[in-house]
Amino acid sequence: MKRTLRPVEMLLSTLILWLGPAADALARAGGGGGGGGGGGGVGSYSSSGGGGMDGTVLVVILLIGLLLAVISLLMHWSREQDKSVQAQKARARYAERFPDVPLEDLLPRMEELFLSVQKAWSDAGMAPVRRWLSDGVYQRFTVQLRMMRQVGATNHLSQIRVLDMAPVAFTVSGRYALLRIEFSCMMVDEMRCRTIPAFSYNDPSTFREYWTFLCATDAQGKLDLTADACPSCGAPLPSSIGEVCRCESCGNLLNTGAFGWVLTEISQNDRDEGRDKGSAKVGGLADQIRRLQQEDPDFLPAQLEDRASNILMQLQWARTTGAPGVLARFTEPQLLKRLEEEIDDRVYFFRLYTESVRLMELLETKTGEIEAAVSVTYNYLRFQKQGKGEWDALEPNVLQRQRFFVFRRRKGVKTGSKSVYALVCPACGGPLGDTVDPSCQYCGVSFTSGEHDWRLVDILSEHQIHVYQARISGKNKILTTGGADSADLGSVSEIAFRNSLAVMGCDGIFNDAERAYTMKLAKQWKIPQDHVEEWIGLALRRRLPVTFPARDHLRKRVVALMYEAAMADGVISPEEQAFLDSLISSSADQDAGAGEP
Repeated sequence: MKRTLRPVEMLLSTLILWLGPAADALARAGGGGGGGGGGGGVGSYSSSGGGGMDGTVLVVILLIGLLLAVISLLMHWSREQDKSVQAQKARARYAERFPDVPLEDLLPRMEELFLSVQKAWSDAGMAPVRRWLSDGVYQRFTVQLRMMRQVGATNHLSQIRVLDMAPVAFTVSGRYALLRIEFSCMMVDEMRCRTIPAFSYNDPSTFREYWTFLCATDAQGKLDLTADACPSCGAPLPSSIGEVCRCESCGNLLNTGAFGWVLTEISQNDRDEGRDKGSAKVGGLADQIRRLQQEDPDFLPAQLEDRASNILMQLQWARTTGAPGVLARFTEPQLLKRLEEEIDDRVYFFRLYTESVRLMELLETKTGEIEAAVSVTYNYLRFQKQGKGEWDALEPNVLQRQRFFVFRRRKGVKTGSKSVYALVCPACGGPLGDTVDPSCQYCGVSFTSGEHDWRLVDILSEHQIHVYQARISGKNKILTTGGADSADLGSVSEIAFRNSLAVMGCDGIFNDAERAYTMKLAKQWKIPQDHVEEWIGLALRRRLPVTFPARDHLRKRVVALMYEAAMADGVISPEEQAFLDSLISSSADQDAGAGEP
């Protein structure tokens, strides 16, 4: 399915975005933030001059706006051409693998599922779409909704419209196929926050997201959103399925991809499209995955990534509740003890969502285990409860962090549909219920032995990953992905640019001097104009995520640039100074291990 606007319509829509702000969603199903909305331009900053505006000045401003709109349109057209090539390749690969289910028949069903997921999120209950969500995606949604309830927040979505959707990638790994769809959408996003009303908003939102669906190749690419019977045994299914997505009659798990497409990832950017680039190189990621699949044909990076993002949510939920026992099922005892010691002050997450998740490292340990490191980049904003029902925000803005989750399992273990992450015993398939016991109550198997499933053995920060990569650089290493500064964070110049915009926009004003400084940097660092306008719109609403490079010397350069940006108009406003002080202090605390989010 491909909806293409006529050139005149694209020009007008681009001009509207330039002349009037359109906020990108910070919430919605999947998290939000960082993809495709924006605003800025004439309607999003104030002039530093005083008095009225004569007709000549107004005409000049309109002409500048029109020129920039045309430039943005041309850049949009160039990207559309690239997307068209990607879509053609994805369609051809899909048709070769699933000739009996045309993609044109499948895409409307995926759009229907997309809309159903948004409705379920808005209704604060994911049960109606549980069957079509992987365990990791379901847990991420569920934990986010729990966190929002704790801080008195609700997120109502309305007037949802899919403007465009197109396949951007289709790959086959082992017995599984992955189909990645780009959704371009608009909606009205209303966030109400009872505890800190200043964080409430009601905005029109345009955004772009990438949804990845997984399906076993022998399932023939099915996606039936109306079936009320088990696809395995034919027994009737309830209208909504619980946390464990299984048929009560035959015991089969229904959301593994074995019976049709399931949603396994939501990303706010397309920067991991190059996952398989360079796969022909000996030692490349795709090559190492194939080597592992020779002994474990069902191993799929997307499933391990799904588990890592699930663990992130469970870990932060443990920080909120002060009860890390929920991690005992899949966490090595030594790591669990460390986490119990770290989790002391209870914090509440107003926003928490993953930006990207990616398998980074594979190696074979000297003890005969397979080790995998998965990078998770996420955005967050935390609250803390004070006395007498008062709440404080711990961050002045949405911040971005990266963590590396290190997993191990015994060499020779085969991937199966039964997993502790799906709340079933990986050995006997028994349901786990609400217990936090790290062993099965039916067969006695230890979940953290590594003999049946992946266990979590370590969690590393951006700085600790340097030590980790140095340690594994010996002969036992079978994969390297380059430097520790993950490409998922963007270049250092992009980080500096976004952080600078966040500082300049934190006071809700973007004046002429700040705009001139911004355009100078954008030209110097070759930042696309449409990104500039999108990020200015987010910065003005304090929704542009702020992050820092892992290496200390680069961090210092970025901080210096942030102060330079604050001085772009000749003075650092009190709001900008407070914003800088809070960010730098928060970053320093995290480097020291305090207040780790």
